[in-house]
Amino acid sequence: MRGKRLYNQLRFMVINNPYKRADWLRKNDVFHFVGKDVSYQPRRLPLYGQLISIGNNVVIASNVSFITHDGFYAVCNRAYPDSPVNEKVGCIKIGNNCFIGANAILMYDTNIGDDVVVAAGAVVTKDIPSGEVWGGYQLRG
Repeated sequence: MRGKRLYNQLRFMVINNPYKRADWLRKNDVFHFVGKDVSYQPRRLPLYGQLISIGNNVVIASNVSFITHDGFYAVCNRAYPDSPVNEKVGCIKIGNNCFIGANAILMYDTNIGDDVVVAAGAVVTKDIPSGEVWGGYQLRG
């Protein structure tokens, strides 16, 4: 499994055109869904790609991070082995006609509606309704 993931990561990194990169994601079933006319700039593949859906006409700028799981459980389980904590894993869904700015971080269990702009550097921790512009750090409600 590791060998295949490493091969896919290396192959993915050498694709220079962001539209071809999105086509590669679609053709190789890396994500749950990748719509038409998607521009995907990031060069890293998320760990649980099948938990990510991207709608049509979406631009994802460079260095966007898709965090589909947390890592805190490992720290807790080592520190407190008698009270195990389960890993949290969740889906990320991006609607149609969206722009995700550079260095944005999309956390697990978030849905981004249609016609949304997520500003560069934003940390998305909760759902974004359609037709909105979000930037900065949005706290879970």
